[in-house]
Amino acid sequence: MTLVRHTIWTLLVGAGFALGAGSATAQQPAVPAKPTGVLTAIAAYRDIERGGITNDQLKEARENFATLAKYCAEVVAHPTVYAAQQDFKPAPATTQHLAIDGQFGILQELSRFIREPVPGDRKVGPDQAVYIRELGAALDAELKKLIERGDQQIVQINAARVLAQVCKGGAPAHYATVTSLLANANTPTAIKYHLYHAAANLLGAYDPYWLSTRAHVGQMDNPKVVYDLVKVLDDSVNNPVLLFPGLPENKIEKATPDQLAVIGLVRRQAIKALGQVRFALLPLSGSKTLYPSHTLARVALSAPAVVPAPGRRTRGKRLSGCATWRPSRSKRTAP
Repeated sequence: MTLVRHTIWTLLVGAGFALGAGSATAQQPAVPAKPTGVLTAIAAYRDIERGGITNDQLKEARENFATLAKYCAEVVAHPTVYAAQQDFKPAPATTQHLAIDGQFGILQELSRFIREPVPGDRKVGPDQAVYIRELGAALDAELKKLIERGDQQIVQINAARVLAQVCKGGAPAHYATVTSLLANANTPTAIKYHLYHAAANLLGAYDPYWLSTRAHVGQMDNPKVVYDLVKVLDDSVNNPVLLFPGLPENKIEKATPDQLAVIGLVRRQAIKALGQVRFALLPLSGSKTLYPSHTLARVALSAPAVVPAPGRRTRGKRLSGCATWRPSRSKRTAP
């Protein structure tokens, strides 16, 4: 009798699993079609060596960038990217596989189009500035929507991961997005972790118009955007409560050992992002001067106020970066 009962339950569970899998598969949205024609056009913009995107091309270029950005967002949000496989039948050879990582993932796809200005690299400079700005703005707009309004946290996290990759290009549009999301107390810690990666990549990027200087992207024209981002990073390192919303009584002393471990991990990435600042201090008219060098020195020396205490590797990296600091930046003097 027991064997019969076990057999019946096994069949019922198996039938329920099959019905659930079939229902989940049926409800999945259509796989987004890769816009191959648009990708070809964007590759042509990317490879322009002289003159860059002209005013006559700008409208069409923006439309193509928007199409790529929408496709990217659809891939990140598609259930097959993050949901466990329910159908164990081999997929047809023509099936398009969606992924974030890997050889055919969206990160690898985008890496073909992201241009990173580097001092001494003549292939990426002022001629590519419009391309970098417009592509970054289009991707930023779509990814920001997913991070702020994604219906699943895994989608929000993956969108933040993709944004971190996109920030390597250093498009000015990223400043407002990364700064506002990091400053938002409601942004979950898991998402903030990847946003600190985005901040590090953004501050590590060079301005294509000022490659002979140490200026951050947009710093010459609008120093406030850099100031605001650095302030958020500085506050995050100095006040770990900002890294982990929901601590008991909002006090680090009340954190559990597990919470302290998470705070240490996330703060390490915030410290790395702050370490990308190329100046020892950041003055701004009408605002309090920021001293990222002072904050990083406190981390390196493991000051008592830095709680939880930073590990040896974190302290060593901050000390090794001190030699790259410059006193400050102003429009009257070359950085």
